[in-house]
Amino acid sequence: DSYKNNLLDIFKIWEGGLAIYGGIIGGILAAFVVCKIEKLNFYNLLDMVGMSLLIGQGIGRWGNFVNQEAYGALTGSSWWGMQSDVTIKEMGEGLVHPCFLYESIWCLTGFVVIHFLSKKRKFSGEVFLMYLAWYGFGRMFIEGLRTDSLFIPGTGIRISQMLGLVLLIASLAVLTVGLVFAYKNKLAKVLVPDYVPDIKAFREEQKRIEEQRVAAKRAARMGNAQ
Repeated sequence: DSYKNNLLDIFKIWEGGLAIYGGIIGGILAAFVVCKIEKLNFYNLLDMVGMSLLIGQGIGRWGNFVNQEAYGALTGSSWWGMQSDVTIKEMGEGLVHPCFLYESIWCLTGFVVIHFLSKKRKFSGEVFLMYLAWYGFGRMFIEGLRTDSLFIPGTGIRISQMLGLVLLIASLAVLTVGLVFAYKNKLAKVLVPDYVPDIKAFREEQKRIEEQRVAAKRAARMGNAQ
């Protein structure tokens, strides 16, 4: 109802409303367009993005602590939890779950785990799928502790929990199919055995593609001249 007569307010993300899912989707769409224009491997880029997102989310969650938001219900414990004037005002006396801390630890732990798993990457996009599965699994549980969740209208189902479950199932399904095909060597075009998930490798690949493009144009001009 708040946007019914002010549709342009939907785009005012600086006034709130942009969740992590929207930010990631927007970033992926922009990356896809750039990769198409520059003729880069989109799935290799996603693998680097997945690792970066885990670090960014792990650090970014501490912004919730600074703003005193995104905390959970009362822990019922006399020693574990957090408390501030904001939590006392909204939840009453008692310690509440520091959900920002849970998600921060989960994301940073995921970065370490997936970093080592990425060294045995079998196909392009595998690392990003592992990121989606890892984050979806953690968010599915942590969201259940929060008190500010959005619910699917008419139900008691939390939207972020449902998205986390969908991410987990979908990414595990695609990951399984990709690994099976990779094992059978049917993904020869996207297998990158010597892939190193860092920005240096990405830039070297971009430079190589640009050199091939220039060489192709030069060859075409020479052919026309003959």
